[in-house]
Amino acid sequence: MSEDIRWVEIDSWHLIASTFISRGSRWFVTTRCGLEREWNQTFLDRLPGGSEKSCENCLKYLVGDLDAPAPKKSRKAK
Repeated sequence: MSEDIRWVEIDSWHLIASTFISRGSRWFVTTRCGLEREWNQTFLDRLPGGSEKSCENCLKYLVGDLDAPAPKKSRKAK
């Protein structure tokens, strides 16, 4: 796999899809499963071992079982 694999911890470990800087010079990260959060620029190049939790969807992206984030569920008006 030629792409740079990096992991960020947001409650559990997620695969980084992209990073960007906002107009206010704040860093943000987007994960493969669709999360977007402000980011302190820390990451790992491999998953930690032990009792650390990782995102199931991000792991599926890594092994090729998923191609795109699942569509977000919309709420139906009553």
